[in-house]
Amino acid sequence: MCAVSVQFNVLLAVFNLIPVPPLDGGRIAVGLLPPRASMALASVERYGTMIVLLLLMFGPLGIIWRFVDTISTFILGG
Repeated sequence: MCAVSVQFNVLLAVFNLIPVPPLDGGRIAVGLLPPRASMALASVERYGTMIVLLLLMFGPLGIIWRFVDTISTFILGG
């Protein structure tokens, strides 16, 4: 049960780093981008929740979940 809990938490951490503004990855991207791109990305924040939900439901062949799964598997080492 502990291993599943760790796996789930790593999966959530990786998901949270996706660079869409309501997620932490979006806030990191806003801080790292040049001013013009940063302002453009920050202006999308009010629609961010909708974007995240649409990507999860209708993303191209589940690419978001495959990306998150691949990164979390790499972090967990197997």
